[in-house]
Amino acid sequence: MKFNYQARTKEGEIRTGQIEAFSKEAAIAILQKYGLYPTFIEEAKRPFYAREIYLFRKVSLKDLVFATRELAIMFRSGVPFVEAISSVAQETQNLKLKEIFFELAKEVKSGSSLSDALARYPEVFSSFYISMVKIGEISGQLPQVLESIAEYLERNYHFTSRIRGALLYPTIVIFLVLVVVFLIFFIVGPKLVGLIATMEKNPPFSLQILLAIKEFFKNWGALLFLFFSGIIVSLTVYFETPTGKEEFKRISLKLPFLGSFLKTAYLARFGKTLATLISAGVPIAEALEVGSDVIGENIYKDAILTVKEAVQAGESLSNALKKEQMLFPPFFWEMIAVGEKTGNLSKTLLSVSEFYEKELERKIETFSTLVEPVLIIFVGIIVGLLVITVFNAIYSSISGWEGI
Repeated sequence: MKFNYQARTKEGEIRTGQIEAFSKEAAIAILQKYGLYPTFIEEAKRPFYAREIYLFRKVSLKDLVFATRELAIMFRSGVPFVEAISSVAQETQNLKLKEIFFELAKEVKSGSSLSDALARYPEVFSSFYISMVKIGEISGQLPQVLESIAEYLERNYHFTSRIRGALLYPTIVIFLVLVVVFLIFFIVGPKLVGLIATMEKNPPFSLQILLAIKEFFKNWGALLFLFFSGIIVSLTVYFETPTGKEEFKRISLKLPFLGSFLKTAYLARFGKTLATLISAGVPIAEALEVGSDVIGENIYKDAILTVKEAVQAGESLSNALKKEQMLFPPFFWEMIAVGEKTGNLSKTLLSVSEFYEKELERKIETFSTLVEPVLIIFVGIIVGLLVITVFNAIYSSISGWEGI
């Protein structure tokens, strides 16, 4: 935040200006560091039209990765906690994250631990993030742990970016298909059909169908639009509720392609989270609890918590996962069994998560490859039928005129 100040130098000269700091006390300390003795200081207030709006701005994964990486480097370099956090706050470009880091600096300065301060912002810092920071504080290896978190978030960021990139082309094609269909049925088609209908006393059957479609949308199009818009809005509102979200996830897991896609994504995320936590020295039972929160799906969460109870009772992780074969395929728990035998469970889990990430990318690429020709064929059929109908009507009209 920024503060307006008035201060005097050692010579008694008056200086005024503006300074940025995370608190009024910090601003005074900074001024005194430069040989200025403030006589007046207050937080700068800007007019509403000049204020930056960040209420609805989210903290992106990319912003969080950069902030975490910078914090780890500063801690490793020996920069004091409060100074390092406030420095990150000044460097970050995301306004919401900037405000959060300023608040974190205040709380840490007042005696709160970093993990407790982070826990006050669950919408930004996941349970995985907070648990890892707490482990770093207890073990005295916070810089190393923060670097592990940054690497984990960075892998997630690149993985998500690859998925979005693979889905971009099909999305563009689908959008163009909808635009073409709209232009044909609601702009170009009706004009041609209307023109040909004036030339033809008894239009062919195909043209009659197009005329009927035109009239139907002319009379009922607005009502249909409102009806389907209402359904879409209602479903969107419902699926935003906690019950609706769970229902949507439950239905999604049962769908042929989407269900397989989601299961692969959940396995990749769970394996990576578990690998990172175990490599940081977190007990398996605690790692499973954190992993159940990170995965973000109640069906998997319940299954993982059941596995956790079995592990606490003395059962091996692979055997406990084997009992949940509907959610964890044989390859997953068989590889974990190998990791348990060799003593390299974290490395094995990381290899498994990388395998599922590649499998997920392969499924997306397959979908992208298949959807393109299907959409092109669909558009071709619609355009072809319309062209055949129009030319057939024109030919019939010309033939009728020649017979007169």
